[in-house]
Amino acid sequence: AERAAREEAERLAREEAERLAREKAEAEAREAERLAREEAARKAEEEAARKAEEEAARKAAEEAERLAREKEEEERRARQLEEDKSCDDLAVLEPAALMGRLREGQVGCLEARFATASQTEKDKISRVLMVNAESAGDWAEWERLIQRHLDEVDRSDPDLCFSYALFLSKGGPARAWATIKWADYALENKSRWTGSTYKARVYNLMQLKAEAAAALWEAAAEAVVAGKGDRAELQETEKRQRGMAKDYAREWLDYARASGQNDRTAMALCVSAAGSKKFCEG
Repeated sequence: AERAAREEAERLAREEAERLAREKAEAEAREAERLAREEAARKAEEEAARKAEEEAARKAAEEAERLAREKEEEERRARQLEEDKSCDDLAVLEPAALMGRLREGQVGCLEARFATASQTEKDKISRVLMVNAESAGDWAEWERLIQRHLDEVDRSDPDLCFSYALFLSKGGPARAWATIKWADYALENKSRWTGSTYKARVYNLMQLKAEAAAALWEAAAEAVVAGKGDRAELQETEKRQRGMAKDYAREWLDYARASGQNDRTAMALCVSAAGSKKFCEG
């Protein structure tokens, strides 16, 4: 009984020692975990603080760079504005105009100068502005400028009149009369051309006139079919437009034959307007 009691006491002592050892190990593990969490939190805070400092430094650098760029741009604009106040030397502006890169201030300076210039100077200034608009592909501005040039400066340059007639010809019947008008102005001064340029330009101008007249005739014929208006007047207009289309097509055809150029399209248009091949075969 005493031995059994001793063995039981020893067993209980071992179990108590094991329990205490486990509790100690668990406490140490919890403490180690707590310390690890605290260390991780500390490192995270330090990393966050470091990143915040870096971000602040980056933003400060970007802001400083932005301000520097803005200052540089302001200085550049100020220099440009100062330069743009003078547009007296057109030769200096011509390279930029050929690339469509005249600055707004330079264009404004040229426009102001145009308003008070002599006709000779107006001609030079206007041409620089037209070249710039054409090179930049600003066709609305180019049309405004060439209209002004032809109306206010000079309409004796057949190349300009040809360019304008060609531009107008793309506008359909609404611009057909204007196409014919400026084609005629170009033909009035066709003697300025020579050789192959003369032949090609005269041929093209007669083609523009014939096709514009044909567009007017077609529109008049459609109006007759639609019947919107006095029928007799509509028919008279259609007859008149057809006669003009026939005459212009025949002129184009005759010139094509005389100058040895392609006459197939001119022949087809002539026959269509005349309603008879006989009129066009002479």
